[in-house]
Amino acid sequence: MKNNLIFWKMKLIRNDSRKNVIVFLIGFLLIIICVAGVGIYLKKANDEQQAAEVERLKIKRTQDSITTFYVNAFTGIDLNQLPGVMREIEHSRLPFNMVGYTESEYTCINKSCRFIYELSDSFVFSVIDKKFFNVSYEGSFSENTLNFENLMINSDNSLLHKKMNKGEQIDAIKCSNLLNYIYGYNSVMDKSDRVKVVKLPYSTVESAEKQYPSYRDSYSLLIGEFEVQIPDIYSEAYFFAEKIPYKDFFIVQNIEKPVKTETDIILKGVFVCKK
Repeated sequence: MKNNLIFWKMKLIRNDSRKNVIVFLIGFLLIIICVAGVGIYLKKANDEQQAAEVERLKIKRTQDSITTFYVNAFTGIDLNQLPGVMREIEHSRLPFNMVGYTESEYTCINKSCRFIYELSDSFVFSVIDKKFFNVSYEGSFSENTLNFENLMINSDNSLLHKKMNKGEQIDAIKCSNLLNYIYGYNSVMDKSDRVKVVKLPYSTVESAEKQYPSYRDSYSLLIGEFEVQIPDIYSEAYFFAEKIPYKDFFIVQNIEKPVKTETDIILKGVFVCKK
């Protein structure tokens, strides 16, 4: 009898041990499943977050490309500003003329200018500063030559650039009408005075703007490139600007006076229009 009791006790202990092991294993498996589930959930959430961030950056890059396209196009001086800039260039050379220097060439690219002066015969070499838009600049020099670099045109942004900065609408003329005007203008001008269309209106962001038509800087405009040669005199710049009816939409980005043009300058820039 005693042996039977011991037997059943041992059997119960073994059964309890098995139950404990089974319970432990089930609990362990449940923990693993929960941990795995949480891991899968967190990974999925992280993947979704990364995908959303990639998409956000993709949208930002596309929208930034639109902004950059128009900032580059609108940077410069429009034809309303051109006469004032040419007057300052003309005024700033007078002190050099008085001491025997000739302005042999100059270049202004996006409001940063470089000037070169050469000493005329029978004059004594001397070094003077150049005052440009109320700022005095020191130049470098070699024998009979003065050089000035990085002189800044201190003028407001073009009207289109201002409107863009303010988020205002830009109502441009149709490209067909603007080109018609340019070609009509050229037909009554001497060949040397014609406005050369270097590049017909284009856009590198047209598809991007169709993707994001409500984006702040999506103007759906086209940019053409032009070049014209005029005398290096304030009055001529004024008369040229006055002859163009769409002054806001012609932006001069380069003003060049190469040695080969002698008394003329070359204006290079863009014109802005819509389809």
